[in-house]
Amino acid sequence: MKWIENWKNMFRDAKLSRKITITFLITALLIGAIMAVALQIAFRIYDRQLYEKSQAELDFFGQQVNAKLSQIEELTVSIAWQMAWLL
Repeated sequence: MKWIENWKNMFRDAKLSRKITITFLITALLIGAIMAVALQIAFRIYDRQLYEKSQAELDFFGQQVNAKLSQIEELTVSIAWQMAWLL
């Protein structure tokens, strides 16, 4: 804790322009850190929503492909039965 006291004393003894500069830099660093955390949170939310939306879209298109394959299979069986009756 001695280093904190040293910093307090250095800050107290510094000129006004240096105090303003230090205060500005500390404030800018804090705001930057808060913005970085907020940005990370926003990206995580976006990534999760994008993943869920993509998963839903892929499931939907997968169901459409399965439906078309079922139709093709039924048509193939129908053609095979018709060919068998002709022979």
